[in-house]
Amino acid sequence: MDLSVRGQRGPCRRYTDQMSSIAGLSLNAVQRQFDRRAPRAVDADFLHREIEQRMFERLDLVRISPSRILDAGCGYGAGLRTLGERYPQALVVGADLSPATAVVASRWGQPMAHLTADRVTRAHSQNTDGLVRGWLGRMGAAFGVGPSQVPTAASAAGGSAAEPRACVISADTQALPLANARFDLVWSNLALHWCPDPGLALAEWSRVLRADGLLMFSAYGVDTLRELRALGWTTQRFPDLHDLGDALIRTGFSAPVMDMEPIRLTWTDPLKAWSDLRALGGNALEARAPGLRGRSCKQRWLDALAQARDASGAISVTIELVYGHAWCAPASKLDRGTARIEFVRQAR
Repeated sequence: MDLSVRGQRGPCRRYTDQMSSIAGLSLNAVQRQFDRRAPRAVDADFLHREIEQRMFERLDLVRISPSRILDAGCGYGAGLRTLGERYPQALVVGADLSPATAVVASRWGQPMAHLTADRVTRAHSQNTDGLVRGWLGRMGAAFGVGPSQVPTAASAAGGSAAEPRACVISADTQALPLANARFDLVWSNLALHWCPDPGLALAEWSRVLRADGLLMFSAYGVDTLRELRALGWTTQRFPDLHDLGDALIRTGFSAPVMDMEPIRLTWTDPLKAWSDLRALGGNALEARAPGLRGRSCKQRWLDALAQARDASGAISVTIELVYGHAWCAPASKLDRGTARIEFVRQAR
């Protein structure tokens, strides 16, 4: 059984020149931004929870009973709780680039294993029974986690323990340390736009999905924060809905369904607006100015936000939300250079 950490299909083609440099993002800077915000998880999570609810409304229309779920870019872990409650029989694995964020996620309400990417990789070199089966039995000592510390779906139902109920790993979703074709559902809430090359992330999610597995994600779209850019605020470039739809096809997905909706965040207090916007994520651009900015810079932005009030006195910022779901095409699981041939018996 092949349990290699990376896929066999080779690197994903960057799906457009424009989108491959989606934001000129620095992966290290993205990690540092979220490490820094982890102690204030509640402050930074308000928008994610709203979008999570809207994603679950869309998931209500899909009939699926997953046994293994990956929350790619799990953030502060509230989605892990909701996924676990909706699919109590499933193993839920959360992956997040930020180790500090992953630690917060591992406390989402029940004890959960928190594993670093290198420990997951070591487990694959020794484990011959799929993704994480028996991790806390055969590998508990290596992880420093005992079986009693992590609830299991079977034990919760009164049966014998089979798999950990949930775990969180610190890993880049563009290069997941997970085996091929092991998940029935990949779920990602507002994480894709933080990937320097979203095409690589989509290719990874396709790799770890089983044939006919489901991908469901949300991301910020191109018009996000347009009011701030009009004021001179430097922001990353956000992905376009049509480019993402094309990328899904090229990375092994079929029947993609894309949707977009704008929402407006409003404040009356410029300082509260500043604080909430910073909590959503900072400047992670490769070309960002080195060093820290002083109080005078902050005050200039507070003044600019105050002057941007509308007739009602509100400060408004647009968030363009892109939703997508698609099925992992069985043909994407074939070895390179091979094709599926079907023989159909014809009636005489």
